[in-house]
Amino acid sequence: MSNNFPINLESLIDLSTRLNQSNDELSILNATLLSLMGKLTTLRGAVFIPCNNNSFELFIHKGKKQIEEFRTNFTFKKVVYVLEHNKLKSLSDATYFIAIPLIFADKLLALICIGRKINNNDLSEEEHKYINLVSSISANALQNAKANIQLVFEKKSVDERNLLLTSIQEISRDFSSLTNLEQIKNHLSYVFMGQLLVSKFSFHIMNETGRFDTLINRFKKTFPQDLISNLANVNNITFVKDLILDNTYKLELISLEIEVICPLIHKNELKAIFFVSKKLSGEFSNLSFQFLESLGSIAVLAIENERLIKQELEKKVMENELNLALEIQNRLLPFEIPIISNYDVFGLTLPSKFVGGDYYDFIKLENNRYFFAIADVSGKGIPASLLMANFQAALKTLVPLDLPLKELVWRLNSLIYNNTSADKFITFFCGILDYKMHTFEYINAGHNRPFFIKNNNSIDELKIGGMILGVLDNSVEYKSDKIYFEKDSILLMYTDGIVESKNIIGEDFEDEKLKNILRDRKNENTKSISYSIIKEIEDFTKDTPRFDDITILCIKRLI
Repeated sequence: MSNNFPINLESLIDLSTRLNQSNDELSILNATLLSLMGKLTTLRGAVFIPCNNNSFELFIHKGKKQIEEFRTNFTFKKVVYVLEHNKLKSLSDATYFIAIPLIFADKLLALICIGRKINNNDLSEEEHKYINLVSSISANALQNAKANIQLVFEKKSVDERNLLLTSIQEISRDFSSLTNLEQIKNHLSYVFMGQLLVSKFSFHIMNETGRFDTLINRFKKTFPQDLISNLANVNNITFVKDLILDNTYKLELISLEIEVICPLIHKNELKAIFFVSKKLSGEFSNLSFQFLESLGSIAVLAIENERLIKQELEKKVMENELNLALEIQNRLLPFEIPIISNYDVFGLTLPSKFVGGDYYDFIKLENNRYFFAIADVSGKGIPASLLMANFQAALKTLVPLDLPLKELVWRLNSLIYNNTSADKFITFFCGILDYKMHTFEYINAGHNRPFFIKNNNSIDELKIGGMILGVLDNSVEYKSDKIYFEKDSILLMYTDGIVESKNIIGEDFEDEKLKNILRDRKNENTKSISYSIIKEIEDFTKDTPRFDDITILCIKRLI
């Protein structure tokens, strides 16, 4: 080591300490450049940062600035004189003398270029050693700074993600407690403004018809349905400027001051879309996008839960109303089976899960007579039960008047026709049993034909009567017929819920099965016969749900 350039170890240690204590790349490179320029006695120096495609950009310069950047495919491994290499002509033209690479683990971190020394001499051996020591110290310090910066960045990223996760959990918890759509909309607006720092946004959710309902719109203009529909193919959150879209729609989005579009996909189906304006401060980051998508998913789930809760409440209300209607309907049926001399009588109704329109009754008349009736209103539910209730009230009023059977049915038809809509009607069968004379006069107004089984096992179908009630006006004429009850003969009246009961493959129970049961069970009492029919239907239908009421009214002469 020569006397004219002594290497001061204390100075190097001090430089190393200062460089390694800094996490600022600019400070490290600036201190390194000044140290080299001072020791090499030059007035010009610069630091270049390697970029892509073999290019270098100016980062720091001292003295006269000659170039902002240069390109070269030269591989820097050690200190080089720029004049000795054609590939470094840009640097020699800029009157730089030497190029000092800062290399760590074979990676070029920076390139320091120094102008000629004031005395114009070449570098001495001691100066080469100094440069190598300083460049090595600087490269280590620079790498440490980069590593520390990366650690800080990653820590910040982890902190931001943790904060995002915490925020999403809190928001999710808040939304889960909201069961009112207006509350959900207000809270969503609050989160947008408070968390995302966005004042303008809109939220559109797809309804059951495939169109979008606008739940929130804080933009000044309304959104045409075709504009939203044309964005249904956007699968990822994206900036409007990056959209591949018809120019007309793109310009419309820009005119609405929309910055970001966020589609919300669930199970590969588009459920909703967010339109978002620019942030009040800062830019949208990847974390902002993640937050926006999470917020949208939470909002969609909250709205879906609100809809399901609302449906459940409506269902509960409907069930309560149906139960009340069913209770009222059951009260319209006879409370007890009449005791009739020489006769066995039984009736029952098994309602389906709906309130229905089945009805049966027996009313005591004077002169050893009983009035029997069975009816079925078209349709189901509360409208059918209300019509049947009115029909029962009319029947209870007219029967005690002891009108001729034809006139009774004619009046009932007129009442139904004049007080109901065209789609409402009633099938009706009624008759008067004289239990001393053993006769039964009947009229069948469009009802399922009752079966009358005699001693010889032959079965008659009672079909004489006329039109169903409520279809035509009072010009309708009804005919009556009369049968005679022999000992052990049975009359079975029923509604279509029996013969139209279906098995698992869709087959009907049908009349013949009912007749066969009647023949097989004719020696039993009416209650046993009725429950045998119910048992056969249950075995036939098995797990198939019943969608109609089943009603049976049975009369048997004993002696």
